[in-house]
Amino acid sequence: MSTPVLGRFGHAGFLRGHRASNLLLRAAVSLRPGVGLSGAGAQALTAAVEALVPSRPASPNGEAAIDLRAVVLRAQQHLYTLRPRDRRDLCAYLDLLEHVLPPLTRTGLRFSRLPLDARRRCLAACERSSIALFATGHAALRHLALVAFMEAPEVWPDPQTLT
Repeated sequence: MSTPVLGRFGHAGFLRGHRASNLLLRAAVSLRPGVGLSGAGAQALTAAVEALVPSRPASPNGEAAIDLRAVVLRAQQHLYTLRPRDRRDLCAYLDLLEHVLPPLTRTGLRFSRLPLDARRRCLAACERSSIALFATGHAALRHLALVAFMEAPEVWPDPQTLT
């Protein structure tokens, strides 16, 4: 059995603890019960990874562009290495991000349909939120995205070019 890359977020799931968080989390879980990504959750994960990781086009000096599809696939793989409670909470947070936040942003669009800058503003608002569900969910999602990003071979320089 392999050790989860992302570690443990607590014994009771990482989104537990506050009344507002529990109410929102129960609403999100009722959208898609279970422990896996829903279709909307997968779209939200893809959109969030695109917004959270730095993108880099191919440069003239030979640095490769970052393949965001590969980063998203690695993020999905790492999602399934989490403990079942943490995975369920993160999947519920992604559903919440996709379904509940659009009315709050007053755009009428789902999170995955927002332009990149709007997604970044939405995620920054979650990060600064006083509601523990949004702040903790954002931290877990950011960690997941950055771990997947840092595993991309394009991120690291070629050792032969360093000498």
